[in-house]
Amino acid sequence: MGGHSHMNCWEDACYREAKNQKLEIEDPDAGCPGSDDGWNSAEKPNSDLVLDPTDQGEKIVFPWMGLVANIKTVVKNGKPVGESGSKLRDEFIRKGYNPMRVHALWDWKGHSGFAIVEFKKSWEGYRDALKFDKDFALMGCGKADYFSSSVKHEERLFGWIARDDEYQSTGAIGAYLRKKTDLKSLSDIVADGERKDSKLVSSLQDELTVKHGHLMEMETKYKEASVSIIELVSQKDAMIVSYNEEIRKMQQIVHNDFNKILVEHQRAKHELEARRRELEQSEKQLREREAHNENEIKKLHQQKEMNKRAILEQRNADEQLFNLAQEHQRAKEALHKKVIELQTQLDAKQALELEIEQRKGALQVLEYLEEGESPEIREMKEKLEEKEDELEYLFALNQTLMTKNEKVEQELGAGRKELINGFQGMVAAGRATIGLRKALRGKSKLSTEEAELWHLKEDREATVVEGVEYILRIWKRLK
Repeated sequence: MGGHSHMNCWEDACYREAKNQKLEIEDPDAGCPGSDDGWNSAEKPNSDLVLDPTDQGEKIVFPWMGLVANIKTVVKNGKPVGESGSKLRDEFIRKGYNPMRVHALWDWKGHSGFAIVEFKKSWEGYRDALKFDKDFALMGCGKADYFSSSVKHEERLFGWIARDDEYQSTGAIGAYLRKKTDLKSLSDIVADGERKDSKLVSSLQDELTVKHGHLMEMETKYKEASVSIIELVSQKDAMIVSYNEEIRKMQQIVHNDFNKILVEHQRAKHELEARRRELEQSEKQLREREAHNENEIKKLHQQKEMNKRAILEQRNADEQLFNLAQEHQRAKEALHKKVIELQTQLDAKQALELEIEQRKGALQVLEYLEEGESPEIREMKEKLEEKEDELEYLFALNQTLMTKNEKVEQELGAGRKELINGFQGMVAAGRATIGLRKALRGKSKLSTEEAELWHLKEDREATVVEGVEYILRIWKRLK
């Protein structure tokens, strides 16, 4: 667990040789200017930050990176896992190292036990990296302590600045550093800053030269525009004089036209006054007529409202009548189906009764011819009992169907009566296609005369649907 369990990340031989090296670290407490947002090429190391001439030639990872080792891991699902980099970053921020982010290193085996600490790309970030390196060294948790065989790792974290050894290693650490950083000396970093400053100054000078040329061009255009404006002002003055003369002429014309209009206005005023008196007289007569017409209008509105309500009621009645006719037709079709089914059941019942009588006769003949009860007689008796049971079932089914048939006939009769009641008084028998005809109901002396729907042109009983459709056609013609 921790750094010792992940020594496979340190396959490089030169990195293993660094176990016996001793590190000398500059004073990290000196202040230095810097930018939190990134590297400023114009920024110079503060004079208080001592840069040893020997260290200025030493290769160091840039942007500044730190390395954390011996991170505690546990095995889950067969692979080691460790705490996230964000948790370590928050902890290092509280300690004043101000890292930008902490990236835990993983490989195909799982968490490696190491993490890369990224500092700001400025001299302030370099100061934070030195403080990070020195604090771990003072606590006995530096690079030399990590590789010392006499130091017990236990569950402590070890940390130091990433330099040439880490950059050149062949494990996950070296791969990450070579992808994200460069290996430079402090003097190279300072020289890069000075070179960028020189390029910036040269670029600014070129831009200043171009802007000066633009300024000279604008001055020339300004002079040309000034001459053009003077000419335009002269033209404008001449145009104003001409405009004023035209305005004076137009005002004279308008004055003359106004006098003519005033005379015409007086004449029209007298005519309008006479017309006003005529209209007042007409208004008086109209008011007298209006009083009479209001009563007529009220009566007309009342008649229209009554007509609307009558039309609405007639429409609702027609819809109900049409729905009733459809229901009557469906019930009639169902009745016809039931009658066919009842007839089929009756035929089956009669056939079964005949078969039972035949079997009874055959059984009596066998009993007479043979003494005792033979197997053939027993088999015939069993079949006879089965047929009798089947006959009882058909009889019960026949009774049920007859009951349903009577119920449907009652419903059809009620629906037909409703249709006939709605049909009363709506059609004239002389011109109608569908009408009513008196018919005797019953065959006894108590038979009664009832009205029924009749197709007058074809001289036959009309269906409910034909009656409703005929009523709807009449209603549409009357609307």
